[in-house]
Amino acid sequence: MLKPAEVPSVFGSAASHEFSKKSSSYAKTIDLCTDSKGRPMASSVAPTPQYSSRVTMKPLKKEAFITVSERVFVYPSTEAAAAAYATLAQQVAACIGTTSTPAGEDPKVVDSYANGSATAGPYPSFWVQDKTTFDSTDALQDGSTVAFTVYSQAGDAVIQTEGYADGKRRMTASESAAVQQLAMVLSAKWASPPQ
Repeated sequence: MLKPAEVPSVFGSAASHEFSKKSSSYAKTIDLCTDSKGRPMASSVAPTPQYSSRVTMKPLKKEAFITVSERVFVYPSTEAAAAAYATLAQQVAACIGTTSTPAGEDPKVVDSYANGSATAGPYPSFWVQDKTTFDSTDALQDGSTVAFTVYSQAGDAVIQTEGYADGKRRMTASESAAVQQLAMVLSAKWASPPQ
């Protein structure tokens, strides 16, 4: 699983680390993207068990809150994981374009999605980027977030590797490339766990 020392330096330095394998923290679905009201646009039932690791960063810019995380969805076999990954890879086509709440709602939420194939690596992978803005009459609710998430398949698992920033409107090319490279590192660890 993801360790603080593995987080690419482009995100800053690690401030804290959380790990969980408790069933109470399991996700019921793998949601590739949701609309501006949080309803899934592309989703599959999640298997159990699951493992998650999240590192909160000391960002390079003080106004941003940044995390880098990994969630591993474990399937009964390599074949089952490959089939689940293939389904997700087909569904990701829905994660593109912009969704928004009606103009009269407060806060107004706008999600802009993009997706694509990850950079070359030994494990099949694709990515989803979600840029979200919040526009409210209450200045405290204004803001923006961005998440760049890579989904990969290694052995009997589908692995979700994500860089997330609250207070940023975009993920730089170097940051998204770093998440893709990290996804391959984490996939390799899962494909050949220590005996």
